[in-house]
Amino acid sequence: IFSDNLFRPFQNKSTDYKKIFKSIIDLEKINQKHCHNSNLLFNIERFNEDFFNDQNIFNSKYFDNPFILQNTLPENAFKLDKIDSLLEILSPESQFRQETVKWPLEQYIQYFYNNSDESPLYLFDCNKKLLNKLNQSFKKPKYSELDFFDLFKETRPDHLWIIAGPGNSGSTFHKDPNSTSAWNQLLSGMKLWIMLPPDISPPGVIADSEEENVTAPLSLSEWVNSGFFNDCIKLCQQNTKDKKYCLIGCTFPGETIYVPSNWWHSVINIEDSIAMTGNFVPQENLFKVLNFFKNKKLQISGFHLKNLLNSMSLFYNENKEKLESFSNIDFKDTNLEKANQKFIQFINSSKLIVMLNNLDDEDCGVLEDISNNILNEIPIYEYFIVLIYSNENYHSYLKTSLKQLNKLEFANNNENNNIKVKDSKIWSELTKNDDSKKTEQNGFKFNFLDEESYSEEDL
Repeated sequence: IFSDNLFRPFQNKSTDYKKIFKSIIDLEKINQKHCHNSNLLFNIERFNEDFFNDQNIFNSKYFDNPFILQNTLPENAFKLDKIDSLLEILSPESQFRQETVKWPLEQYIQYFYNNSDESPLYLFDCNKKLLNKLNQSFKKPKYSELDFFDLFKETRPDHLWIIAGPGNSGSTFHKDPNSTSAWNQLLSGMKLWIMLPPDISPPGVIADSEEENVTAPLSLSEWVNSGFFNDCIKLCQQNTKDKKYCLIGCTFPGETIYVPSNWWHSVINIEDSIAMTGNFVPQENLFKVLNFFKNKKLQISGFHLKNLLNSMSLFYNENKEKLESFSNIDFKDTNLEKANQKFIQFINSSKLIVMLNNLDDEDCGVLEDISNNILNEIPIYEYFIVLIYSNENYHSYLKTSLKQLNKLEFANNNENNNIKVKDSKIWSELTKNDDSKKTEQNGFKFNFLDEESYSEEDL
């Protein structure tokens, strides 16, 4: 029997990543051992965590560049060497989401060891109650301590996740939600990372102009076997000191990789792996998140809207006098003034009451009825700006971020206005005037004549 339908899934399932990526893995093991970067072609830098004790180093040089930190786990960390170790902390009935299903931990562990899938299901969950029980197994990196999303308090978007998957599982190319940055701390196993800056499209991946719809091969193994990884190698060969086109590297247990805002990345579990990851908003990338909330409202995710609306109402009631007598005395910015006005108008309108009565507390990222434009109605962008301005610890960063936002919007508007549809050469040839033919009508004609125009010769 000769059948691609039978062979391709078998081929993809049988993909041996350790063999395919052997040279990269061997080089990265050397880099891990000596904590340096001899991987000049792929160029993900490595440091000891002590290097980032000074927050200014991150903010000045590395907020927009991927890097790997070593020795990031606490000395007394409870080791999660394998998926079974979770049962020493969590009950077998603990419910976790694995992509399209939600299984008890015990059931997923059975699947973990016995599946023969081309794309094994990946445990990826943000259950706060369960994750609180794992707080002795990981440690957030210091550079993520200044996080503007902390201002949302208990209503902040989902941001802390446990990730677990067998070898050959992983995540296809994506950007992290809401233009946030991220850290990913590997607790066990080995991961291979493929990362591209925001302006470089990953090979084999097609996204629309708003990056709302992304089309890619169905599985990681299909993407690799189709030759797209080789195209990433070619992109790496174009890297210079000042411009990166693609970065590739591995993380090992105890290491934490940083993913900058809006960077494309795909992750392949070379071995059975467990990791913790968190999204956050550093000061240098704040304007990107503001732009996302303002101009990509229907792509916002992670907020539980009923909880968020209650929080907005509570914040307004606690700060009503200050908000209604609002005066941006430190600096003048129309974005700030308009945001405050729109926030107050929404709170005092009937929309808030209607939404509280009709919305459940589902993640806004999975809203089914987008036609109602629910996210367009809720002033998340405005609320975020008011929160920042009202907090003395974060207030000072807003002026610079709003200026950066204005520049970004100006640049985006100019880019959109300068987009021209390329004229079709064939159509131009067909429609150009032909003076050799003495006709009253210029341009392209389909040679259809009025009945009165027919002559005996034409017929």
